[in-house]
Amino acid sequence: MRKLLRKKTPKVFALLLATMLLVPIVAVSASNAISSQTAAPSSASIPADHNAVRTSEEIYINGIKTDIRGYTAASNEYFMLRDVAKALDIRVSFSDGNISIDTTRAFSGTVPEAGSLPQTAATRNFAQSITINGKSMTFIAFTIDGEVYLTIGNLANFLDIQIGLVGTNINLDTTQGFYGSKEAGIPLPRAKLGEGQIRTNLTEELASGRIAIMRQTIPAGTNTLTASEFTKRVSDAIFGDNIVAFPERRVEDASAVKVGDIATITENDTATPVAVITVTEDRVTIGGVNQYGIVTWGRTFTHSEFGGIFSHAMTRYPN
Repeated sequence: MRKLLRKKTPKVFALLLATMLLVPIVAVSASNAISSQTAAPSSASIPADHNAVRTSEEIYINGIKTDIRGYTAASNEYFMLRDVAKALDIRVSFSDGNISIDTTRAFSGTVPEAGSLPQTAATRNFAQSITINGKSMTFIAFTIDGEVYLTIGNLANFLDIQIGLVGTNINLDTTQGFYGSKEAGIPLPRAKLGEGQIRTNLTEELASGRIAIMRQTIPAGTNTLTASEFTKRVSDAIFGDNIVAFPERRVEDASAVKVGDIATITENDTATPVAVITVTEDRVTIGGVNQYGIVTWGRTFTHSEFGGIFSHAMTRYPN
């Protein structure tokens, strides 16, 4: 799997540079080279009682590793629907053998305990209907011990989530649509946030994961962006799902900056916006566009040094 992905990586990132997005893949199956997947496996490829083997493939969401578990069957990889729903925080319901997915409601229920899944198992075709927000969808899926498994690409396509890479692992970017940007940056077709509301997953850890994606999307050396364009794209990628509820607010204290904030620093009498990419007890690391118009990631300052050049910051974290 990883060998195949590494072979395809140059092609994938050529598209990334052209589109400013991680490559969208149609009906991707994780066990094959990502860029070659253009269709879901046929129903004949998963016969009843086919032997399935646990996969070691890892799935990331917004740059953060998840506990989504899966199996390899008939040369394709399938992942537990309930695990995916929990990781995405969307509601999945089962009634009379049918499945309903509601992306406007939070996950409810439990998933099988870690270590409880067998290493090998016999599969059964899943023939009942699956609906997403009331719309019937066609999935190729199977069941093991009553749990439904399906390809991550099929689900990402129908949920309108973009598929890309974190290293050689599959990443689901909920801030981007399957074929491009989402309107207003709202992840998934959820109900819009009201004034003062906030998504519970807005954390510096999440911001760090999205920055990791952006470092691949806008690699060091890129020379096509201004400093303002760069920081806006980084900020939108990190906080796209909170733009409606929490517009930018100003931060005057350098010691209060967080990962993902956009700071204005002054060097050589020139004020420049930069993205804060890490904050530790000792240091602050930034990314930005330098005086030559080149994107750089990883300039590091002590807190004292950063305070000396800091003017203010704009944040999208709540008060």
